[in-house]
Amino acid sequence: MYPTKLMYHRTALRLLLIASLSGAAPFASGAATYAVRTEIVSYGIYDDPSDEQNRELIYWIVLYLSEADSDVDSIGWCVTKIKIIEFNDAPTADRTWADNSPTVATGDGLWWVDHADFDDPQPDEFLMPPFIDGTAEGVAQESDLDYEFEGKVLPTEEDYFTATAALTLDFWLNQTPLINRTAEPVEVEMNSEQPA
Repeated sequence: MYPTKLMYHRTALRLLLIASLSGAAPFASGAATYAVRTEIVSYGIYDDPSDEQNRELIYWIVLYLSEADSDVDSIGWCVTKIKIIEFNDAPTADRTWADNSPTVATGDGLWWVDHADFDDPQPDEFLMPPFIDGTAEGVAQESDLDYEFEGKVLPTEEDYFTATAALTLDFWLNQTPLINRTAEPVEVEMNSEQPA
């Protein structure tokens, strides 16, 4: 009877050791994973983008992106947050809104972007955002802002900025339209939460 108990305890100890080692495996493999890529992409909307000498910034849209998936040459970006800043007298921001759960109208909810170098995304790779809409909460007790925008094809003669996109966009405040533009040339910048 004693040998049987001893064998039982040895077997139990072996199983416990195996379980503890297998339980430690996820921690070991987790430490080897790479950091999730994040990017900030901004779009500057001007009163008259064609007037390079006198144009004034009126809205600044900031997209906060986090890598959610990838394939051979593309990254599937999750739009985690959108910030919209209004300027009536640049460079002072008049009003700011933020949406922490924007809706991206793609099949998987991601914005797939081709990149020549995954570790060095460029502004001209973010020219065509998919249709994105939502309601952004006002900062400093501003009313909420309903918004939608989408990237469109830009005619080459309207290339006014170092990286120029075209957005069709609509903003409403208390159901009153603030701005409505169709294929509007806009400035694209990266890593800029505020305009330079």
